[in-house]
Amino acid sequence: MSALLIARGNNRGFSGMKKGEQLAMQCTKCGQNLPEGVTFCPYCGEKAAAKSQEADEPLFLTEVRGLLKAGRLAVYRDRVEFSTSSAQKTVFNYDSLVAVRKRVLPTPAVLFVTEDGRTESCAATSKNIHEVFLYIEQAVRPYIEARKERLLAQGIKYSLVSSMGITGGILNISDDKVEFHAKSGKKETLSFQDVKSVSLYAGSLEFSLFDGGTRTFALDKESRDDVLPFIKKALEPYLAKRKAELLAKGIYYSFLSNFNQESGTLNIYEDRVEFTAHSGRTVSTMFKDVRTAGLYSEMLELCLVDGSTKVFGVDTDEQNEILSFVKKAILPYVRKRTEGFSLAFGLAERIEINKERGVFHIIRQGGAVITQEYSLENIVKCQQDEPAGLNPMISGIRLGSKAIANKAAGRQGTADTEETIRSTDMLLTIRTGQGQQVETVRFGDFPLGMSRTSPKYAQYAAEAAGLMDYLAKNCPECERVIPAPPAPGISAKETPSSAPDDMDAQIPDSSDTALFTASAENENVSDIYKYIRRTTGYIHACQTPWVIAFQGSSESGEGMQMLEKNLAAQYGSNLIRLHGRQLSRPDLGEKLPLFIGACLVSRLGGANDGRAAKFGKAFISLAVTLISQGNSDGQLLIDAFSKDNPADPLEDLLKTFSDLVKKKCGGEKNRVVVLLDGLDSLAPAKAVGILEALEYFLGCEKCVFVIAIDYASVIRGIKERYGQDENDGKTFFNKIFRISFRPPASDFQLENCVKNKLEHIEMAADDSETGLYCSLLASSIGSKPESIDHLFDSFQLLKTLADREIYEDRHNRLILFGLLCMQMRFLKVYEQLVRIKASITPDMLSGLCLRESDIVARCDLGEEEKDGFCEFARVFTDIINADHDGGISLSECGMFARVLEFSSITAR
Repeated sequence: MSALLIARGNNRGFSGMKKGEQLAMQCTKCGQNLPEGVTFCPYCGEKAAAKSQEADEPLFLTEVRGLLKAGRLAVYRDRVEFSTSSAQKTVFNYDSLVAVRKRVLPTPAVLFVTEDGRTESCAATSKNIHEVFLYIEQAVRPYIEARKERLLAQGIKYSLVSSMGITGGILNISDDKVEFHAKSGKKETLSFQDVKSVSLYAGSLEFSLFDGGTRTFALDKESRDDVLPFIKKALEPYLAKRKAELLAKGIYYSFLSNFNQESGTLNIYEDRVEFTAHSGRTVSTMFKDVRTAGLYSEMLELCLVDGSTKVFGVDTDEQNEILSFVKKAILPYVRKRTEGFSLAFGLAERIEINKERGVFHIIRQGGAVITQEYSLENIVKCQQDEPAGLNPMISGIRLGSKAIANKAAGRQGTADTEETIRSTDMLLTIRTGQGQQVETVRFGDFPLGMSRTSPKYAQYAAEAAGLMDYLAKNCPECERVIPAPPAPGISAKETPSSAPDDMDAQIPDSSDTALFTASAENENVSDIYKYIRRTTGYIHACQTPWVIAFQGSSESGEGMQMLEKNLAAQYGSNLIRLHGRQLSRPDLGEKLPLFIGACLVSRLGGANDGRAAKFGKAFISLAVTLISQGNSDGQLLIDAFSKDNPADPLEDLLKTFSDLVKKKCGGEKNRVVVLLDGLDSLAPAKAVGILEALEYFLGCEKCVFVIAIDYASVIRGIKERYGQDENDGKTFFNKIFRISFRPPASDFQLENCVKNKLEHIEMAADDSETGLYCSLLASSIGSKPESIDHLFDSFQLLKTLADREIYEDRHNRLILFGLLCMQMRFLKVYEQLVRIKASITPDMLSGLCLRESDIVARCDLGEEEKDGFCEFARVFTDIINADHDGGISLSECGMFARVLEFSSITAR
C-alpha cells in the first residue's frame, strides 16, 4: 500500500502530466522534443542533454517478494530498474524495445522483446503484475511509436515478434521482402520476387517459393488480419510481371513437377506440355496426341491416343485451373478426332469412318488407342482373316469340356472336333507417304476359341460383311479378299437336308423379299437394310429355342417392321407380331402368363384347334377380342377362364402352345418366329413384368423370339420393380436373351423424315437448312419417331401463331426449332434462359457451349448431360450467329430473345 502511495505521489509521467505542460528537453542529435525526465531519446537513442533530479524520479515503485527472486522494481520514463541490493541492479532500457508483454503463469513477469530478437524478463508478483505492466506499457509507448516511424522511413511496414522453427526473433516486412532477425544475430531475407503464394497455416505465415521450397514464420493472432492481406497485395506486381515474362515465351503455367521419378519444371504451352528435368532432359507431349486429361491423386494425367499415359506432378494451388486450361487446349483436337465419325464397323476393335471427310481411324483397347487418320481412297486391300488353332492347353480343356457336356446330355460319341477360330481380323493395306503399311483390326477376339456355327459368331461376321459392302460401294478400287469358311448352320440334329451356303442365300426369293433386297442395294439406302437382311438370315439359321434382344431405341421399331416384312414371305402364319401395349395387363397379376400364352395360342390358330379345347376356348377367344379392341379388363379373362379351368392351367397352356408349334413346323417353315415390339414405350417395370410372364414360353422348341427392348430399360425396370442394382438387372437380361442385335443408326432415315415433316407443314427448306434441322435433332432428342412427331406438332402449332417475321426468315425459324429441341431435351437450360431473357447478352449466348458458362452452372446438370448440352449448343450458337462475322452481334442477340419469348407458348 505504501509503494502505491509513493508511486502516485511521485508520478509526473503520462498519466499524471498536467494539461498544457510543455516538454522540457530536446535531443541534441535529432532535435526531437523529449518527454520530461527521459535519459535517452526515444527517437534516435541518444542520451538526453539534461536531466534533473526531479525528472529522474520513478513513476512507480513496488516491492517484489517472490520465491525465486526478491527486490525493488522501479518504473522510469526511459527504463525499468530491478534492484536486489544496493550493489546489484538490472536495468531495462526502452530505446531498443520492439514490444513489452505480460506473463502471469507460471511465474509473474514483464517481458521486454528487443530489436535483436531477445526476450528479457523482469520479475513481478501476482498482486502487482497488472499495475506494473500498465505503467511500463504507458512509459514505453513513445519509444515503440518512434521506432515504427524510424522503420517506416526505412521502408519497413511491419516489425513483429516471430519465430522460424524453434528460433525466435523479429520479422520485418517491407514492400518487396521479409527479413527475419534471429536472437543469434543471423538474418534471413526472403524476396517477394521468389514467392509464388502466401497463406496462413497453423497460425504461421507460409511462403511457397518458385524453387519448390517453403518458408514459415510464426505470426501473433492480433497481426494476422493486417499482415496477410498486405503481403498478398505486395506480391501481385511480382506475380503479374512473372506471368507476363512467361507469356512472352508462350508459357501459360510454369511450376516445379516430377515425371517418372525425376524432378524438374513443367511448362504448359498453348499446344503442349514440356517437362525439363534437373538433369537437362526434356520431354514434350503435344496436345494433338492427347485423348483425355484428368487429375489423379494431385497429378495431371494425360491419356494419349497411342494408349500410353503420362503423369506429371501439378501445383495443388492451381490444379483445377490448370486442368481446365489443358482440357480447353485439347478440345479442338478431340473434336477433330471424334466428330463426324458416325459409321463404325467392328466390336473388340473397330473402324470409325467420317463419311463427309472421307477418312477413317481405328479404335483399339476400348477407346484407349485412336490411330492417326487415313484416307479411304488409300485403302489398297481389305482382307478378312480368321486364324484357326488354339493354344494346346486351351484346346485340350475345350475338348474335354465338350466331352463332359455330351456325356451329361446322354449324347454318344466323342467331343465335337469342329474347327475353331482365335479371332476375326480385318487386314487393311494402306498407301502412305513411306509406301504401304498393313493395319490389323481385330473385330473379334476369342482366346478360348469360337466355332463358326456359334450364334455369337454371326455378330462378328455381320460386322465384317458390313465393312466389305461399304468398301465395295465407296472404294471400288480397293481389293476385297473374303475367306470361304464352312457354311454357318444349326446343330447337326436340326440341319435341313440342303443347307444354304450363306445367310443371304437363306432368304427365299419371294416377291416381297426380292423387292426389299433390291431396294437395299440402292445407293441412297441406309446400312440398316443390309443389317436387317443379315439378321433375317441369322434367324433362319440359328438353333432353337432362341431369344434375341433387338436393341436400338428409335431404330428398333422401324427395324422390326423391316424384319417382319423380310420374314413374312417365308414364315407366313408361323410369324407372330405382338405389341407391348397389347400384353400390358397389370390387373391380371399372377394370371398374366396365362393371358400371354392365350395370345400366342390364338395367333397360331389355337382358338379353332381341338388341342385347345381342354385349355378353354372361351379364354382364348376372349383374349383375342380384348387384344383387338385394346381392352384391359383382366377380370373378364379370369371369369372366362374359371368356366373351364384345368388343374394346372399354365402347364396345360404350355403343352398346347408347344404342340401347336410342332404341328406348324415342317419343310422350310422349320420354326415359329415371334416378334414383340413396343416394350420400350411402357414403364420399365411393366416391361420387365411382361418379360417375366413371357419367360415360361421362351424355352419352347422350334421357337425364335425377337424382342425389341433396350438393355437400359431392363436395368431400370429391375431396379423399379425389385430395388436391385445393375448387376441383378444384367443377370436377368443375360438369362432371358441369348444374343443382342443393335441396328446401325440411319442418317438417311432421319433426313428423309425431316424432309417429309417439313413438306407436311408446308415449309420449304433447301438441303442446307434440312441438314441443320437434322443436326439439331441428332444432338438433342435423337431420331426417336415419337419425339420427332411431338416436336414437329409443336413446330406446326407455333407456325400458325407466329408473325411472318419468324417463319419467313430461315434464320429465325431455325432458332425456334432449336429452342423446341431444347425444351424437350434440356428443359432446365431452357427455363433458365426464359428467366433471364431480359438480360441475355451476346457473350452469354456465345458461352453456352462451354461447360463452365454461368447459365450451364446454374442448371445443376450431370456430367453426361453437360457434355450433351455443350454438343447441342455448338450447333445452336452457330445458327444464332447467322452472318458468321465474328461473334454473336447485339441484333442477333435481340432477335434470339424475341424468338425465345415466343417459343414459351409450348413450354411444359
